[in-house]
Amino acid sequence: MTMRPDLRTTSAARLLPALLGGVLVLGAGACGSEQPGPAAGTTSGTTSGTTAATSTGTPGVLAGPVVLTRTGGIAGMHDAVVLNPDGTYTVSRKVGEPVTRTADPAQVKAIADAVEQANLPALPASTPDTTTSDQIYYKLSVGSRTYVINGTQTPEEVKPLIEALGELFSAPAPTP
Repeated sequence: MTMRPDLRTTSAARLLPALLGGVLVLGAGACGSEQPGPAAGTTSGTTSGTTAATSTGTPGVLAGPVVLTRTGGIAGMHDAVVLNPDGTYTVSRKVGEPVTRTADPAQVKAIADAVEQANLPALPASTPDTTTSDQIYYKLSVGSRTYVINGTQTPEEVKPLIEALGELFSAPAPTP
């Protein structure tokens, strides 16, 4: 007696590698395409509370929390830092528990000064989108305003603020 192969098994065996290959190709094409905020192609926009102050009017003092979120990159990072006016800040990463630390007063003053010098109310809510694979995006919230910034198109006046906040991600140790 001759055994005939089960057509359902052999068809599935041939179809499975093709389906897996398609999933891998689609997944790789989406790598780094995640971005926060407005839809792709947005060049500017409005934010809620556009009249909110970004400072206390006193040099070196923050009026409220400043939040920086970094997303994208090769590893698909999703990091956030929330700096409070009293100098405490919390760092959250894609993996692991949030860590709370206390910034040096000079560092808080430098960030508050960078907020002033960035002239955020004069900026559009987002920079032009030129989405590329593994692009890094910043979402910056100061007061009730939020800005989405393409990492390669960060306005010159905002770079010192992004860099100063970025240093908080790698501060040495949690506050006891």
